[in-house]
Amino acid sequence: MQIGVLFNCQCRGIAAGLQALLPSAEVIAVGRGELLGPAEERRRLTAALNACDHLVCNYVAGGRPKLPAAAQGTTRRMHFLPALSFSGFHPDIVYVFREDGTPLTGPTMDYHSRIAVAAYLAGMSAAEAASLYNRLVFRRLGYLDWFGQACTLLAEQWARFDIDVAPLLEGWRAAGCFMYSVNHPKVAPLLDMARLACALMEVEPENPSVTADDVEDTLKVFPTHPVFADVAAAAGVAPEGIFRSAINANGDFRVFDTEAFVAADYQAFATVKRAVLYRGDGVGAALEVVRG
Repeated sequence: MQIGVLFNCQCRGIAAGLQALLPSAEVIAVGRGELLGPAEERRRLTAALNACDHLVCNYVAGGRPKLPAAAQGTTRRMHFLPALSFSGFHPDIVYVFREDGTPLTGPTMDYHSRIAVAAYLAGMSAAEAASLYNRLVFRRLGYLDWFGQACTLLAEQWARFDIDVAPLLEGWRAAGCFMYSVNHPKVAPLLDMARLACALMEVEPENPSVTADDVEDTLKVFPTHPVFADVAAAAGVAPEGIFRSAINANGDFRVFDTEAFVAADYQAFATVKRAVLYRGDGVGAALEVVRG
């Protein structure tokens, strides 16, 4: 049996989970961005998807994913799952998009700090901005209530797929923070998504006793932001994580304290017009808090 996983950045994690659950299957992981590459590579990936007995996809922008025409016609069975997006542990992460729509990259790739954006626009130094990462500011920004709101939003999103996420959330949370960032889950949620895919395919796992420790962690190399102590306490988990760059092929990465991270993020902000920064999600409200 061949299974294709056409997903966002979570494709390889879900595929690793499926491979562990179904060791006799051939599991192919294709990220959506890969279908935007050179024509020869697109043809190769499309041919691989065409050969699959099942194709597991995520919805995008509220609708069905746009698939290669050939895949639509020849893939035998298609199954749709929601991608896991959860900001409850990282309410300060925000994306900034350039005028052409491409993401602004900084010390942690596409991730930026809403507080840092607001502080930059307010003309504060990196040291002054670093002092804003405290309980009072977090409370005024709503970060201490973010986890509960994120859980409610996730339940609503997954309910559209007839999935009751509450028992899954309970299990993930019992082990602590289950996300590296807003869109990069740790292994346990991805393994549960692979189990959901098995149910959709009506395939019994060959190895049902697989645990997260048995599955490759494909997203651990991507950048991380901290789960700040006050946010962690409100979410009922231990604080963890750091401002860390991506880990490259040689295993190298950079670690930043808060002030160093803000200073590096400021360098990225200086490359775009201020109007671009104002458009960041929640930046206007954060600027009001920063200015007092």
